[in-house]
Amino acid sequence: SPIAFGPTNVLVERQITGAVNMYNHFVEQNSNTQNPFIHVIYAQKENNDLVEVTKSNYKVVLKDMTAEYPELSSKVGTKGYGFKHVAQIISTYNAWMTDNGEEVVLGMR
Repeated sequence: SPIAFGPTNVLVERQITGAVNMYNHFVEQNSNTQNPFIHVIYAQKENNDLVEVTKSNYKVVLKDMTAEYPELSSKVGTKGYGFKHVAQIISTYNAWMTDNGEEVVLGMR
């Protein structure tokens, strides 16, 4: 539970839908009045489990999830493709997957 003695079910917002889904989860932290909520980002590719995306792991997670699009995957972690651009990276990948068709991308493996 994100809250001590609270419910184990939580509400997450799906921000982006596509080949990779992006979810937002906000956790209340009463001990910090300056920043009362923690924003947690999750990503999910196809039917795999949700993966928490943090500043320390976003490069590995997004490079793995966007591996079929090498031009984008190689840019993850560079200027304009940092942690604050996670939503943009996922949206770009999803648009590319839509434009190239899943059967074309899967045939490249």
